[in-house]
Amino acid sequence: MPTAPDFFGSARARNANARRAALARARAAASADYHDFGFDYFDNPDLGIGYGGYRYDGRYAQSAADIMAYYTLGVGSRILEIGCAKGFVLVEFAARGAQVCGLDASAYAVSHGHDAVRARLLVGDIAALPFADASFDLVIGKEILPHVDPDALDQALMECSRVARGPVFFDIQCGETPEEVDALNAWDPTHQAVHGEDWWRDRVTATVPQADLHFKRLFE
Repeated sequence: MPTAPDFFGSARARNANARRAALARARAAASADYHDFGFDYFDNPDLGIGYGGYRYDGRYAQSAADIMAYYTLGVGSRILEIGCAKGFVLVEFAARGAQVCGLDASAYAVSHGHDAVRARLLVGDIAALPFADASFDLVIGKEILPHVDPDALDQALMECSRVARGPVFFDIQCGETPEEVDALNAWDPTHQAVHGEDWWRDRVTATVPQADLHFKRLFE
């Protein structure tokens, strides 16, 4: 299984020091709305965890360009993003002529999606994708797998493989030490499966042989 480039590295708004400072505020219990990926998760500036205001700023433009070049995609290519949130990554693919579709568990995020792609965003379950087999030239999931119910993870991976006629790319936050796992769970209490690189490689390889993976750690 190839290790993919760090497509989203240049798009990260928070550096390691900022993440460490935020962790001190993130130990408080998250609200029910936060766990439902609602306003508190995306747009509440006072909670101390979550995005604190997730707004389009164009940070993913270069990421999208790099991904399309790496996978030799162009005008008319069909791209699905799992865990698309408000669709900000898909905006950049669409601007480059791709046919995009996004799916997210958050009704709040989808209803507040970017105007350019909102009509292409769906509320749904990664373990039951509403698409035909081999529908997409690329399926991507940015930081989504650690949020999936462990009991549904294998089914979710099978679904991503099923709807892809090309590669599948996952960007995965991982924890290699107990301290890192604890920090990731504090950073975002909606995580359900925080593991190291080897665990993820073994789990994904068994189900999605065409997957490319990139791993990132909280304090990189």
